[in-house]
Amino acid sequence: MSIKKLLLCLAPIVVLSACSSSADTVDEYGNIIDLSSASVEQNPVFSDEKLYVTDGCAYIAVCGGKAYSTLENPEMFEDDKESLLPGKPELSEYSYVKEGTVFKDLTLSDASTEFYPRPSSVIGADEKDASDGRKNVYNISKTSAFFDGTVTLKGYITKSNSQSGYREVGEIDFFPADGEWEGMPFIWNGWGGHWGNDKFSVAMNAPSFYLGIADDYDLDLSAIPDDESAILAEVTLTDITLIGYDFNFGQSTNSARLVDFNA
Repeated sequence: MSIKKLLLCLAPIVVLSACSSSADTVDEYGNIIDLSSASVEQNPVFSDEKLYVTDGCAYIAVCGGKAYSTLENPEMFEDDKESLLPGKPELSEYSYVKEGTVFKDLTLSDASTEFYPRPSSVIGADEKDASDGRKNVYNISKTSAFFDGTVTLKGYITKSNSQSGYREVGEIDFFPADGEWEGMPFIWNGWGGHWGNDKFSVAMNAPSFYLGIADDYDLDLSAIPDDESAILAEVTLTDITLIGYDFNFGQSTNSARLVDFNA
């Protein structure tokens, strides 16, 4: 099924009145937004700047779910195949999605998007918001989506074996296998697309997930290698969270809780 047809099946993915109705105010991509009911907070990065927080919607694309990995498709990672690898959704595929939207077994239960005023000095003449004369331009600072429900799917799972500035020993990451995340959400600027280390690489039109530390689970996870290579496993996930940040402000993160694991 094409992405276009899939979007038509996933009602109610719409342009929200809560996030979009004022004709003279747009986000950085030219989408009309309405900040009249937004709450105003202090920007934690720039103290002299305000954040405008709109509840009820997140900036989301629907995935086709294509994925290749060195575990199953090593030939796709040769130099001449790089252009054929899938990755994150294109910017044109995102829209503001409201709470209550259903993605198969997941329901968007809590969502919000934060905006900050875009300095006029960085608006390019070739951009829609400049060329049509709109001056009230707001960048997305953060968009968050929390989902009710559980999903069971196959994918690749790895475990860290060393501690660094941003990793703990035993942290688990999960990457959906080919087709497993089809018709499912991807948050703007979220983790996913391409990932790799010297033992394993994956390219996917799907998000990656941080599952926490292996020792914190009561499940038998001994099949996960200790050398940071990957195995193919079937997992059940819940408490799925997708968060995307402006790259100027912070690190994007997706997370879930592991309910069941079968290698």
